[in-house]
Amino acid sequence: MKIPAYPADESLRLHTLRSLKILDTQPEERFDRITRLAKRVFAVPITLVSLIDAERQWFKSRQGLDVCETARDISFCGHAILQNSVFVVPDTLLDLRFCDNPLVTQGPKIRFYAGVPLTLSNGSNLGTLCIIDQVPRIFSAEDQQLLLDLGQITQQELLVVQLNIIDELKQRNTEMKLLGEISDFLQACLTVEEACGAIASLIAPLFPGCAGGIFTLGVSLSRVENVAYWGETLVSKPDFSLQECWGLRRGRVHWMQGPDRPRCAHVPTEPDSAVTLCIPMIAQGETLGLFYLSTATPEVLPDAKQQLARAVTEQVGMAIANLQLRETLQRQSIRDSLTGLYNRRYLEESLSQEIARGQRHQHPISVIMLDVDHLKQFNETYGHDAGDAVLQAVGTLLRESVRGSDLACRYGGEEMTLILPETTLYEASGRAEEIRSAIAQLAIFYNGQQIENLTVSLGVSAFPQHGSTGVDLLRSADAALAQAKVAGCNHVMLAP
Repeated sequence: MKIPAYPADESLRLHTLRSLKILDTQPEERFDRITRLAKRVFAVPITLVSLIDAERQWFKSRQGLDVCETARDISFCGHAILQNSVFVVPDTLLDLRFCDNPLVTQGPKIRFYAGVPLTLSNGSNLGTLCIIDQVPRIFSAEDQQLLLDLGQITQQELLVVQLNIIDELKQRNTEMKLLGEISDFLQACLTVEEACGAIASLIAPLFPGCAGGIFTLGVSLSRVENVAYWGETLVSKPDFSLQECWGLRRGRVHWMQGPDRPRCAHVPTEPDSAVTLCIPMIAQGETLGLFYLSTATPEVLPDAKQQLARAVTEQVGMAIANLQLRETLQRQSIRDSLTGLYNRRYLEESLSQEIARGQRHQHPISVIMLDVDHLKQFNETYGHDAGDAVLQAVGTLLRESVRGSDLACRYGGEEMTLILPETTLYEASGRAEEIRSAIAQLAIFYNGQQIENLTVSLGVSAFPQHGSTGVDLLRSADAALAQAKVAGCNHVMLAP
């Protein structure tokens, strides 16, 4: 027996074969159709589409043979790929290369073999289309041409496989670029809402034929709400409890297609054909929300696309976790933890910026400084926790009373400050009086007791009348506040 030699381009040939990702795949009708046709046309018991791997020949399609592969060193096709035309062995027992071959002396007892090389565009012979008989045969020139024609059809199918792989590689490359772009946007965003809104348009091209959305966990930690979506229609409730999604309940991917998989309660029962994919967004062990896809066409969400969806979810989840941490740290650095108002450092920085803006545009800026009257008495009467409750209530009222351009800050202790851009001293005086009156009417209860006689004193200053720096305005407002205290508290005083 003669062992087949290796082609001169063996490394390239194996690389080309494996790049097709065709080895050890399921049978396909497009190849089986060819082997069935060859079996009938040539009236032979065995026909094969054989691909020659490094140490084996593997059959992509087979008729009349039970095994799916044999060793390469005993293969007939290993010899056939060394040719550029049809390779024919009329009678194996008369051929010294094959007469003692196990495939001849044992099953399947080959006596006749004809194989045409399957050549790709780079010139590599990947395997053969071959026919086998258990009796000798004469194979005419007309027969060889017919087998060659069938081989050409098989080559075209392999070319389709190669083109599909090239298309997939191009698609993966496009996806990687989009993932990189999504990552860049996520790093540049300042808030979770901004991040989700910015990347929605970038996610859509990754999943053609699908609608989808990003849901984030609400303040209650028991519901999620939609913060971004893409596609024609979001096939889901815009907000729902965690218990309404199997993915969130189980903490793992939930794929729903057909009646054999439970439908999430947040997905409407119509249309019945909807296919959904729910992927929990989890980072550092904490559930942050949900990445959701839906389509009426299951084919647009194959395994590769589902894997891509997992990658996108992981990337978005990590970005949301980082943004939430950044927001928390930023909030802690500029907010007072008790009242939720901006702290003194943020006040001083912002006031300097507003004065610079006011100087450029020639518009006024007013400062209101207020102090809770007799807070020490509240602490002594009701306890320090009650005093904290008073400061929290006043802080809440101030946050709800200011415009979007205004700043409400805790200056220190029981003192709070408002910065009012583009507001005259007269206008600020009116605002201060409204705040004084509103606080006097606050109903605050602590441990079942109403805290009564709550009042504040307020001092008002303005740029440019009372100075050209933040220090000047704060000093003037503080002096006016002191005068309001001297006047008996529960007063508004303007800086002279």
